[in-house]
Amino acid sequence: MRKIFVIAALMMMNLTITAQDKYETTTDEKNGSVVYRGNISFADLEQEKTFNWLRQGAQAYEPDAASIELLKENLSQYRLITFMGTWCDDSHVLIPQLYKVLTDARFPMEELTMYGVDRTKTTTDGAHTQYSINLVPTVIVLRNGKEVGRITESPRKSLEADLANIIRANK
Repeated sequence: MRKIFVIAALMMMNLTITAQDKYETTTDEKNGSVVYRGNISFADLEQEKTFNWLRQGAQAYEPDAASIELLKENLSQYRLITFMGTWCDDSHVLIPQLYKVLTDARFPMEELTMYGVDRTKTTTDGAHTQYSINLVPTVIVLRNGKEVGRITESPRKSLEADLANIIRANK
């Protein structure tokens, strides 16, 4: 009997851990697009057939080589938290660029946490409140657990140049 209880408890813990990594999927009422809400990854986005904007945008984007070199040398010392809307046109532009920049800069993707939000800009776990998310996309740069910069909606110069400027200011 005790073995059954232990096995059941372990199975429940596994379900709880797995459930924390899930995201909700709904349909946007305004434009009919698929909405991911919760913790997501680039792999999750790539698996959705209607998200052709990710692949096409990443393939079309040509990041600045000088900024990429600086990011290759330094960005791995930082952690990124990104909030995006799969329904959002600005996210359809910036998130593919982010994917291309991080890939070209050889950023360790385990240091990226990405959240999908709905039109109310909420996540499933309250991270939107913790990081005061009002606009998407938002890319937050952390160093040693503290926010050192953020890019909101659109970059000032380019995504890679803005990330490089954040790093330069926090070396």
